[in-house]
Amino acid sequence: MENINKDVLITEANYIDDSLSALQTFLDYKLDTNVTTDDINQIVSLVNAIKLLTKKHAEEMESTQFED
Repeated sequence: MENINKDVLITEANYIDDSLSALQTFLDYKLDTNVTTDDINQIVSLVNAIKLLTKKHAEEMESTQFED
């Protein structure tokens, strides 16, 4: 098992939070305008990036021992 400290967890959580914030900002802006196919592709790309971040984080948590 891998040891991990709280700073790494906080950093990873911030990456996920920032990604979700970017998605929310993008959707808030785009939903007030005409949505194009390119816009939809960008939304899908953001969602896929967030999914990869969360999957990586979850896999690391499954094999981690926590340090204080």
